[in-house]
Amino acid sequence: MPQCSQCNRPAIYMVGEHPLCLQCNALHQNILDRQLANHERELDRILDDMEMTTGVPLPRRRPQPRPAPVIVNGVTLHNINIRDSNVGVVNTGRLSQVDTAISVIGHRGDAQLAAALKALTDAVVGSAALAAPAKQEAIEILSSLSTEATAPPAQRRGSVARTLMGRLKELLSVAADLAEVYQPALELIGAAFGAAAGVP
Repeated sequence: MPQCSQCNRPAIYMVGEHPLCLQCNALHQNILDRQLANHERELDRILDDMEMTTGVPLPRRRPQPRPAPVIVNGVTLHNINIRDSNVGVVNTGRLSQVDTAISVIGHRGDAQLAAALKALTDAVVGSAALAAPAKQEAIEILSSLSTEATAPPAQRRGSVARTLMGRLKELLSVAADLAEVYQPALELIGAAFGAAAGVP
């Protein structure tokens, strides 16, 4: 596997002629998103100036909603919901990895997989029935699964995913408040790794 041109991690994306890892590609995507938002604001300002100058109302585009990012202990989360009561219980670095992977998978067009990872991560973080050590381990597993899911399908390690999902199912099956969430989410995640990586 090639090495990222910006750091020493394995590269799984190509941006132009530059191989990038998950984190560097996500940073690149965030920069592009910010540039787009700046261009949109500049366009709105120009239209305002033109209306003020001419006195003629101009047609406007429909504004696109942009969810506000959540900042936890210096970590910015765009997809995952976390309450103040959970700060310190979960590893925000691992959560950030899951959050970044969800963004990358969503931008790639796999909305179902991104939604399953988000729903399961939100449920684990918000669970009142899951003990702190189990919650921490579940987040670590979700971090590994989500990072693995950002690789092209042919490069995903199905046996690794099957083992991780088996352990995750063990952890989550004891939490009553996760009963309706984890099984369908794990089935969708398992499907991303092929039939051989289904939920045990």
